[in-house]
Amino acid sequence: MLLIAAAEGRGHMPTLLRAAHLFDADLTDLAAAERAGLVQVSGRSVAFRHPLIRTAAYQGAVATQRIAVHRALADSADDLDCRVRHSASAAMVPDEDVAQELQDAAERARNRTGYATASTLYRQAAELTPDTQARAGRLTAAADLTLQAGNIEEAEELAASAERLTTDPAARARLGRLHATVEYERGDPRAAVRMLTDHAADSAPGDRAAMLADAADYAWTSGNAPAVLSIAAALPDDPFVQGLAHGIRGDHARGVPLLADLLARTPDRHRAASSRSSSATTPPPSTSPPPKPTAAAGTASSARSRTSCRPTPTRRS
Repeated sequence: MLLIAAAEGRGHMPTLLRAAHLFDADLTDLAAAERAGLVQVSGRSVAFRHPLIRTAAYQGAVATQRIAVHRALADSADDLDCRVRHSASAAMVPDEDVAQELQDAAERARNRTGYATASTLYRQAAELTPDTQARAGRLTAAADLTLQAGNIEEAEELAASAERLTTDPAARARLGRLHATVEYERGDPRAAVRMLTDHAADSAPGDRAAMLADAADYAWTSGNAPAVLSIAAALPDDPFVQGLAHGIRGDHARGVPLLADLLARTPDRHRAASSRSSSATTPPPSTSPPPKPTAAAGTASSARSRTSCRPTPTRRS
């Protein structure tokens, strides 16, 4: 019973008892631990006195016991995300069905803006993915979400792991976009612009325009006027890029209405942008004077860029 409580993690008594029933156990089997002060039972919950007690209870069991308990918890869970987590903990070999369930859980977390949780779930999905290309895709998603959660170094490590698994040009272009965002966040927007424009040609059909628009955004904030104008020539129908280009040329009468209309139609462009890639934060100082931004251009650029289950305890080194 103590192992079930440690593996379940939330202390949700109804779930514990449903899982315990599959082992012919019940609350009385927790009595000794409660008397010893290892756990505290209160109402419909149970809590370990210290996290290390929970870790010891879990790691002290052999693997077959832990797997059996996770399977029972998966069968007993009344929460979809908890069921998926326990199914994953019970999986000892790659399993696409479980990996897909983890990916679905990751997307639910992403929709709640739980980027760190979503990244963890994508990484778990990648570990259980049999197909190499699909594993690379899930690692790429994990890297992107890790970047959105603000962990640049870890995001780059995940991207490097994905790159070792794929030679697909579109997949590598997506990873190039992620590396570009990392370079921007590290203070090298000009390198980021080069990466985006270099990889855009190999990107998936729906990604090219977005990558070039990101490059124009980075170029604008770093004072790279020639790059903005070059991208504007490649994206004649993009109002954001064209608005920036008109501003650089000093044609504010044409540029401001484009940017103002864009803001009016999509006031929360950040939400759309963040679903594709990590957002850019405060830009670093430019080495050359940037074109003087209009109020609308600055606002548009800023707007453009801007689980209930606990994890299984692991032994700390």
